[in-house]
Amino acid sequence: RSGLDKNSAFTAHLTEIQYQIYMLDAYLEGEWALDQEKLNACWGAIKGALSSLGYSPDRVLKLLHEIRDYERIERNCRKGKWPTKVSFKKFYTTKSCDVRLIRHLIYDAKPELNKTWKENAWVYYDRITEINDDIADVREDLLTYNGNKFLISCLRKGEKKTMTKYKAYLEKVSSKAKKYFRA
Repeated sequence: RSGLDKNSAFTAHLTEIQYQIYMLDAYLEGEWALDQEKLNACWGAIKGALSSLGYSPDRVLKLLHEIRDYERIERNCRKGKWPTKVSFKKFYTTKSCDVRLIRHLIYDAKPELNKTWKENAWVYYDRITEINDDIADVREDLLTYNGNKFLISCLRKGEKKTMTKYKAYLEKVSSKAKKYFRA
């Protein structure tokens, strides 16, 4: 509907931004002892990719705030501060930061999209999708240093307790989404 999919320069910028975020994520998942120079290089590439869309350095920092928050969650695992201590809402909202950033850039480029579908209407979809991602990636994440809240909860609190908590949270999100879309 926006026509942005036909704008190859714009989609190339988005692809590059997402690729650079994935490179940071791959580094965080692949190394326990993090090298600050390598982290700085990852962040420089992300900032450069975002700046190429014309955003000011201050705006770039604001746009990347939640990605830094997610990096902090992943780094905290190395300090014994597990994501099981972060609320479901905060964790899964933060975990969807890359998807929401790309979506925000699309909405920023075509604000009229808000007339069809509000940008914030995706919140429930994002949370459920990220939970699904954690559950689907359990085997893969066993081999990495990944802040997979579901996996870490299973390992630290047991499967039964984890399943009970996840089921209750998914029901809560589903109920809120139904109310939101009925309004």
